[in-house]
Amino acid sequence: MENSPFMFQGKRVMVCGCQDMLGDALIGRLKSKECEIVAAAYEDVDLTDTRETKNFFNKKKVDAVFMLASRAGGIYANSTRPAEFIYDNTMIALNTLQAAYETGVSKFMYLSNASVYPQDCAQPMKETDLMTGPLDPMHIGYGMAKMSGIVASQCFRRQYGEDNIAVITSKMYGPDDDFDLKNGSVLPALIRKIHEAKINEKTEVEVWGSGTAKRDFIYVDDMADAAVFLMERYSDSMPVNVGTGQEVSIKELAETIAKVIGFEGELIYDTTKPDGKPMRVCDVSRIKEMGWTPRVSLENGIYKTYEWFKDHYEEIKKV
Repeated sequence: MENSPFMFQGKRVMVCGCQDMLGDALIGRLKSKECEIVAAAYEDVDLTDTRETKNFFNKKKVDAVFMLASRAGGIYANSTRPAEFIYDNTMIALNTLQAAYETGVSKFMYLSNASVYPQDCAQPMKETDLMTGPLDPMHIGYGMAKMSGIVASQCFRRQYGEDNIAVITSKMYGPDDDFDLKNGSVLPALIRKIHEAKINEKTEVEVWGSGTAKRDFIYVDDMADAAVFLMERYSDSMPVNVGTGQEVSIKELAETIAKVIGFEGELIYDTTKPDGKPMRVCDVSRIKEMGWTPRVSLENGIYKTYEWFKDHYEEIKKV
């Protein structure tokens, strides 16, 4: 298949998982593209149901699909719900790819994250490192399902000539994130924990792990911009990493969040809790060579996220 550009103008574009933070940001980004947006939220279609997915795609007749929908969570959720994660995410990938093929979708983007890389992968992680070793047991259900989705998109591309591409994101965060203290990922969970410590006038906050683990955090609006960029310009079976390429320790992250929130107490690191992999940072040289770079700094992104969190705190704490 030749690498031809995809033009959004006049096309019908489906965003699967539109109710999540990236879906919301992506729809906002697509509004400037003069395309018709078809939102597919959980209440619109159960993508784990094969027949329902096919019927939905048949009804909507779209030209392109951003497949963002997934069942995901932080360390606690991954360690306690692996069967849920592997089943739901595998079914979502296979059902949407098959439905897209059968209904003539011309461009399909499958979204994954860094959990698809081997546990002992060299850092920073390159796209060529995929499937060179076993996955992290702590994220095995989710990681295996998302890796299966990448391979499935490649198989459909090879056999049927589908213009499927796969994108691997770094740790994403932003407005409308999951701020649940147990199931949310580290950045939104810390925002809530430190905010609640401040308003309750606590003198310290417990942070899981030693604080030495390093991650790469990308703001959701940057991720949405990268997704549109790649949909327009990229056509190849090799997945593409998207992130800032900057490693940030959990200690640095917690301190930055405390600074943004204005919390002056002590951060206590609970070393009896797991750190996860010591370092998990994606090599983003390929997308940078294509001409894309992120715009939002970590501190600015945390500030934007915290402002949204404060505005919605009363709703969030009821969940």
